[in-house]
Amino acid sequence: MARYRVFEYMDDISEIVYVADIETHELLYLNDSGRRLFGVEDIAGRTCHAVLQGSNTPCCFCTNTRLRHEENYTWERINPLTNHRYLLKDRLIDWQGRTARLEVAFDMTASSNGQADFRIALDAESMVLQCARDLNAAHELASATDGMLRRLGAFLRADRAHMFGVRGDRIFGVREWCAIGGPSRLRNLETIKEATLRRWERFFSRGECVVIDDIEELREAQPVEYAFLKDHGIDAVAAVALGRLSGVSGFLVIENPQKSLIKNTRSSLQTLCYFYMSTVHRIENEKKLTLLSFHDALTGLYNRNRYMSDIAFLGAREGSLGVVFMDVNDLKLVNDRYGHGRGDEALRICAAKMRAALGGADLYRIGGDEFVALAVDVEEDVFVAMVDRLEQTLKVEEGEAGLFVSVGARWSPDCSSVEALLTAADQDMYEKKRSFHAERALANALPYEDADRLGREALEDDIVRARESALLREYNMLMSALHVSVSKHLFTERFEVVWANDYYYAMTGYTREEYEDLFDNCCAAYFASEPDEYTALSKAVVEAYEAGEPGYELLMHMPCKGGVYTWIRVVGMFTNEIIDGAPVIYATFVNVDDVVQMERERSITYDNIPGFVARYRVARDGLMLLPVSVNLSRMHLRDPRFLDRFEAIRIAHGVPAALIEFELTETLVFEDPQMLSGVIDRIHQAGYTCSMDDFGSGYSSLNVLKNLEVDVLKLDRVFFDASEAGDARATDIIAVVIELAKRLGMKTVAEGVETEAQRRFLAEEGCDMIQGFLFSRPVPPDEFEHRAFGRSCDDARSELS
Repeated sequence: MARYRVFEYMDDISEIVYVADIETHELLYLNDSGRRLFGVEDIAGRTCHAVLQGSNTPCCFCTNTRLRHEENYTWERINPLTNHRYLLKDRLIDWQGRTARLEVAFDMTASSNGQADFRIALDAESMVLQCARDLNAAHELASATDGMLRRLGAFLRADRAHMFGVRGDRIFGVREWCAIGGPSRLRNLETIKEATLRRWERFFSRGECVVIDDIEELREAQPVEYAFLKDHGIDAVAAVALGRLSGVSGFLVIENPQKSLIKNTRSSLQTLCYFYMSTVHRIENEKKLTLLSFHDALTGLYNRNRYMSDIAFLGAREGSLGVVFMDVNDLKLVNDRYGHGRGDEALRICAAKMRAALGGADLYRIGGDEFVALAVDVEEDVFVAMVDRLEQTLKVEEGEAGLFVSVGARWSPDCSSVEALLTAADQDMYEKKRSFHAERALANALPYEDADRLGREALEDDIVRARESALLREYNMLMSALHVSVSKHLFTERFEVVWANDYYYAMTGYTREEYEDLFDNCCAAYFASEPDEYTALSKAVVEAYEAGEPGYELLMHMPCKGGVYTWIRVVGMFTNEIIDGAPVIYATFVNVDDVVQMERERSITYDNIPGFVARYRVARDGLMLLPVSVNLSRMHLRDPRFLDRFEAIRIAHGVPAALIEFELTETLVFEDPQMLSGVIDRIHQAGYTCSMDDFGSGYSSLNVLKNLEVDVLKLDRVFFDASEAGDARATDIIAVVIELAKRLGMKTVAEGVETEAQRRFLAEEGCDMIQGFLFSRPVPPDEFEHRAFGRSCDDARSELS
């Protein structure tokens, strides 16, 4: 409907305006001036040539074929019914789903005064159009308003132009333009009398402008208004309302405009105000969207979107950078025990303390309980003082409610190392957070509880809890390092988690906080997508309990984050402990896939390096050199020094880095692509190559190929299963991925090829290497060497000796 709102003003102008269907010539609209001139009341079912030309057939000079959208076609014609010459402006518009011609007719036979009025109207139209263009391009309201007032005031040759707002009974000045300079009168005009404003509002409510050509006309009828205008040196004035759709929200006032100009621009002024209010609403909405997009509504800090944008910018600039990572510990427990209002208050307190301590830094809330501060171009000693001030501010004083947080901080003189700096600060914070979780779990203490326990008995209790906490912390670190999950559960239908070590959550692929938020910290919700597996777990537990067994054991196929699955070995033990009326079970979950994988990595990477070196030396003396692919796990990526240790072993045995390829799975890629990009850069700097395994098995994205500079792309067999099934889209995708990899300088390896048709297709598409059961199933090393070289490395070594 907004598209046709401009036609509300067409009945007020003297020109003839009509709209006609370009196919049927049916009249769709004729303004009041046209109806009076041609003596028609009802245009329904009538054509433009019949009403306006007195013809039964379409006009031979019809301009329909020459018209375009958003472009005026101007021409002249004498109308046979009125015998007047008209200047005609035609264009195409969309009218209620139909393409129609809009024509505005200006009578050219009027007097010289009328011709001058016509020229003024055309000039006013041009002025409004230019203002509309400026407003459409504006993104800042003050400059947009100033530009419009300046252009409007100059056109009307006025002394001043003002923009006022109205809020209830209060009038306030917004912007002002003055032709000759001088002091502002915006505040003086705010004192306009209520009676004058009410009289003007009656015009505004009818959609009319207030135009006073000479204030002497008001001397007797409106003495108060006359005196006010006279006192301010105003001899003539025009005012037009803003915001008609929601009541008068403001008005535009032009002081002492040229009379010959203002009388012919009333409708243009209203059109201009419509464009202006559209701009106001657009800019306000843009600001709201920007605020929502880059600010956290709860704390008022920047949000993750702004954080990611700023990080990208920082990597390309020079100067120092200090990073603070801060995490509110056990926020989930606070929400559960005291309600989300208490948790929200804790987050707001953290934000306030960061503002107080880290003045000058950019502050972000990047997750539910995670905060980051970036201090740019700050000297190291200043940054250290800022962090000390923050930690002092967060320290819990005696008698205060506890606000427990973990803080990690790093500083660097070089912003270009932003990724490494962020990773280091995050790891510092994570180590503190991990220790806190373990300690609080056993001590049975909740953050933000009032410290109201006094006396010797409470002190002794705290000492015992502290000893137990230290023991649990060490136990957590040990079991997590061994890749063994240890957890404490309630023996209920939901199998709620009372406490678990860090690896319990790591093996699922989720953080502790994600697991708690997504699955309410219980196994039933986590296994909701795999009811058969959870039924097997429940059956094993119940049958063992009913049989009086001390515990239970079973293998389970566990879903992990990202849509992947892994086998786990579950061993549980029943206890006599009761919590909330439910028996307690202690359990270990061992990730069988991860254990096997780590054993493979350990045997290749460390224990068998000397054997590999021996084989390399034999190969150097006669056998083909083949690279060795080494899989990386999450634990490697979390260890910032894993590459240093690997490099030391490689150098000690004289193995060329080019013969070792680090293999990353697609799941690892999507967990933290930014961190992984930095790891790949360090791998390349050390001279190794890098491949991405299982591409296509999960949530593959071509964007990954753009952002991660891997050397080899290993295509998962799911691609080829679909292509062999006759899926044309699948074959096209394979071809495109192979071609794209070549353009990006990557080699391609097709995994899991089992048929000759698959091999032939991949060879035709230019795949660099093909592997799968079509060639061989896995074989022992000696058999592989015989197949690849015709003899084993041990045979070659014997020959050389």
